[in-house]
Amino acid sequence: MRKATHHLSSSHWGFALYRAATWVLSPALAAFVVVRQHVLGKEETSFVHFQQRFLGKHETADLPLGESDGDVHTVWFHAASVGEGKAAFPLISKLLEKECREGRIPSSAVENRVILSIGTRTGRRLARRLACSLTSEQQTRLHIIPPPLDTPFAAKKFVQAWKPSAVVWIESEFWPNMLHSVTSSEPRASLALVNGRLSSRSYERWRQSSIAQNLLTGMLQSFDVILTPGQNDAKRMLSISSAIDDKIFITKNLKYLNVGPSVPNIVECVPSRSEPPSPLRLVVASTHSGEEQIVASSLQRLREGARNNGYRIETIFVPRHPDRTAEVDQILRDSLKARPAILQSSNIDAGSGNASGKWPCLGGHDFGIVDHIGSLEKILGAADVAIVGGSFVPGIGGHNVLEPLMHGAVVVHGPYMGAYSTICAELNDGNIENSLHQVSNDAELATVLKSLLVTPHSELERARFSVKKKLIAARRTAEHDIFSHLRRVGIM
Repeated sequence: MRKATHHLSSSHWGFALYRAATWVLSPALAAFVVVRQHVLGKEETSFVHFQQRFLGKHETADLPLGESDGDVHTVWFHAASVGEGKAAFPLISKLLEKECREGRIPSSAVENRVILSIGTRTGRRLARRLACSLTSEQQTRLHIIPPPLDTPFAAKKFVQAWKPSAVVWIESEFWPNMLHSVTSSEPRASLALVNGRLSSRSYERWRQSSIAQNLLTGMLQSFDVILTPGQNDAKRMLSISSAIDDKIFITKNLKYLNVGPSVPNIVECVPSRSEPPSPLRLVVASTHSGEEQIVASSLQRLREGARNNGYRIETIFVPRHPDRTAEVDQILRDSLKARPAILQSSNIDAGSGNASGKWPCLGGHDFGIVDHIGSLEKILGAADVAIVGGSFVPGIGGHNVLEPLMHGAVVVHGPYMGAYSTICAELNDGNIENSLHQVSNDAELATVLKSLLVTPHSELERARFSVKKKLIAARRTAEHDIFSHLRRVGIM
């Protein structure tokens, strides 16, 4: 595939207006970063961090790597937050390998250097934890950093400092000044949008103004390849710009790549719950404001009947943002009249289970709250049921159901799954009705949980085996299609 020659420039009047506005608003954006650092606590407080965000200044970009500039293949991955950053890691791991099954990647490079910019502090923390699985040599070639503000100056300085030869943006990250700096650099970097999304709500917002629509048209045309996991996303992008017809492709969701090459033996990972009163282990994962009340209400409906029948439920809440721990603690105290255990990483590591999963001791409590990031995967490996947050209130769009399914947990989610609705539809196209449940409210959630309390273990195991086969097949398809398209534009 030929590399696109389209440059996002001031010839797109929508971009010209946006660029002028961001020049004028630069001082206000600088103040915005300071407020997020020192008032809201949303970003790191160091002056170095401010320089990275507002000035695009990165001293590590000047560190030598390889024998000469021509020996370095620098790939810039950009992700909005936790989920997108984690989804990018299989691609990053492959790039950081000097050899792969198909041969050296890229063929002309001696070293691959990867930049991973993530827009949230929580996302950067998780990415650094994930990087611990890499070799020490690979870790030296991975730089996890905050992205520059999308101002003309910061974007230009960032690209000049790192000199990326390839750029991969994840999902719906559209930043005009950064795109302009990439497409106007010499030599021009290959540019890919992976897992590209354009939701119906975003689509309507972009179409409300001819300025915004012209701006989005220019941005979409700047990419050399656009990979999207949904037919509807592709249709909406094509309706914005029919000129991208030869560069947009529908693939499996990038997040399937986080399913390991061989899914763990689900029967071994999930503790047997053959006889009551062994507790049902329930994890409430990645919740946002307003969702804990819904889950707590369903648990309140369920608790008395479960106890009367000799059943017990242990529930661990894992808020999407750990800084909400105190808020969630108060919600559970008010709603359930119970004091939850606050779980630190040491509590998780000391829990019962094996290498695949750890269930912490709650010390006689029925509820626990995880106050940090990085332990969710361990808990999922020991859970019976996972309630996936981000799906019970509008405006978030759900979170990844693949991770809990991979670990053998039965998944329950709300009605607002957004981009993940395609994955749910794919997985529900088969006999896995006992492993994936959608509910609309607290009453329906209580009904599903009540049924799971009495479902025979053998039925759940059959459903898990069906899921296991689907996940392995989907991962292989996603890996083949996504890697093939990225190779064609010189990225992999």
